[in-house]
Amino acid sequence: MFQLLPLLLTGLIETTLVAVPIMSKSESGRGGLIVNVASVLGLEPGPFAAVYSATKHGVVGFTRSLADPHYNNITGISYIAICPGATVTGLLDTFVGVDTFEMSKPISERIIKAKNQTAEECAEAMMQAIEKAENGSVWICDLGKCEKVEMHKYWSYILD
Repeated sequence: MFQLLPLLLTGLIETTLVAVPIMSKSESGRGGLIVNVASVLGLEPGPFAAVYSATKHGVVGFTRSLADPHYNNITGISYIAICPGATVTGLLDTFVGVDTFEMSKPISERIIKAKNQTAEECAEAMMQAIEKAENGSVWICDLGKCEKVEMHKYWSYILD
């Protein structure tokens, strides 16, 4: 299972990179919005599923990087990242066996047993995020609620 997790990130990256030239206003596209789905574990540490968490941090970083105004001004494409909380789907079952270590199992068992949102609640919250989308924004959709994440900027390549 660990071997498949990085493919989730590379698949998202490759798909996005194929879509950009098709959507780009600079290449006769109409611009638009690319919505990348990460996870709350892309914003917070996931000690019980560290590899999964790392791939989801990658989704958030990739999305925010492509949302740079330089790209947006040329392509007309905006990007957002949506980070759902634990959702009742078959995906929760896949967490069985992806524990970082054997000693992680008590943590993952607590996550699986916690109150989780339904897929319908998650979808409704995701639609709220899409409707409010600002280029580069990151959203948590958990327990049927949608909340914009205030991302702190620690460094800039632009020198004043």
